[in-house]
Amino acid sequence: MLPDLLAAERKLARFDERLLADPERRHRWRHDHARRAALAAATLGGRIADPDAFLLMLADPSRCDPDAAWVHTAWTLATALQGPVYRLDPSIRGRESPRLDPRIGRERRRRLLTALGQTEEGTDTVPPVAPRPPDSQGLAKSAAALMAQTRALLANAENLLSPQDETGDPDGEDPRAPDVPLSAWTVDWCDELQQRWAEGLGGRAQPLTQPQREAVETTLQEVEAALLDAPGLLGVARAMRVLLTAPEAAHPRRRVAPTDDKSAVARALVERDRGEPGLWTLLAWLGSGTLVERACGLQAGIAPSVAPVLARDRTGFRLALERDGQGWERWLLSATGELIVMEMERSAALDRVHSGWEEQLGLAGRRGTSRLPAVLHWLHQQPAYTTAVMERTLGRAAQLSRRGVYLLAAELRDAGVVREAPTGDPRGGSWEVEKLWIASALTPQRR
Repeated sequence: MLPDLLAAERKLARFDERLLADPERRHRWRHDHARRAALAAATLGGRIADPDAFLLMLADPSRCDPDAAWVHTAWTLATALQGPVYRLDPSIRGRESPRLDPRIGRERRRRLLTALGQTEEGTDTVPPVAPRPPDSQGLAKSAAALMAQTRALLANAENLLSPQDETGDPDGEDPRAPDVPLSAWTVDWCDELQQRWAEGLGGRAQPLTQPQREAVETTLQEVEAALLDAPGLLGVARAMRVLLTAPEAAHPRRRVAPTDDKSAVARALVERDRGEPGLWTLLAWLGSGTLVERACGLQAGIAPSVAPVLARDRTGFRLALERDGQGWERWLLSATGELIVMEMERSAALDRVHSGWEEQLGLAGRRGTSRLPAVLHWLHQQPAYTTAVMERTLGRAAQLSRRGVYLLAAELRDAGVVREAPTGDPRGGSWEVEKLWIASALTPQRR
């Protein structure tokens, strides 16, 4: 077991150094890894992991089946686990409001309400204005004044509703987040992730009950003891075994809205036989990278989750988990070394794809103020999109007008970087990256 441990830690150190050397490489890899980890988690959960359906889900969430929606929720959880996790504001969680975007945190919501003359309780903070007599110069002057006031209010609201963080970074991890992140592997951290998972599946956040919180605390103490009992990846392997064998603390309840009672019964039987993974299973699949970061002290602050390599050999994974402790540790250390090699190859493939895009677009001869580098940076984060999504996200981040966004979209299509997605919708309007997603699909699995 010692040779496997030393080999895996050497590979992890090289991978950490490679990621740290270039922030652009780290950006490309982490978004790609989150998508592949979500597909791998779906495969481990016994779902039909269709990369094309998931890609359409990224482009347009309204065009998806239940399995694609499951993968999309796993993708959001995997993305959140790559950075600090924040407690979302429960008063605005899941609320659909034309004025208060649910992504806004407490402080931004307070500033917005203050600007609108209201408080959290809905009362007015601005004293009522006495009615003024009609303007003797007619309606033209009054209309001009009203239009100027409306434009000022809209401009103020746009600044307050902007998804950028306080530093102006449009690529913030969670624009809904308050200022203080939750400490990883604590009860509140697990409670927040459980609520996000339940909200993504059922549309309603389900916080942990008091008995569940006590069970979570007990398991977290065992995880902490496993990490302290052995150094580095060996402690991670023992902590993973604790998570995968512990009684599940919580299972999210899926919201079902069938057309008749017969379909409700059929869906309930399918979900029961499928075996929805619980909190600890999901965290072991998607959050194992946080255990590696904690145990190994990586400089880049990010590590791959084991879901992709577990999905490649599901039978070996289940058999190893049934063995004794040393058998499981030996298998997981060997799989971790294989995972690091696979992720380094994938990172190198992403670099080659990016270089190919630059060659196709002729970026070497472009002026320094070209927006195309920012567009290529965005494509790694959003490999499938509609024109409206591109205008809303990229246009705001790169400070482009609507016409500028459409010109860039046409240039990407003409250069062969993106192609029209086969959605089956006669309206079209969905686009996907030509080469990136093909290599992002799961490798052939050994069952």
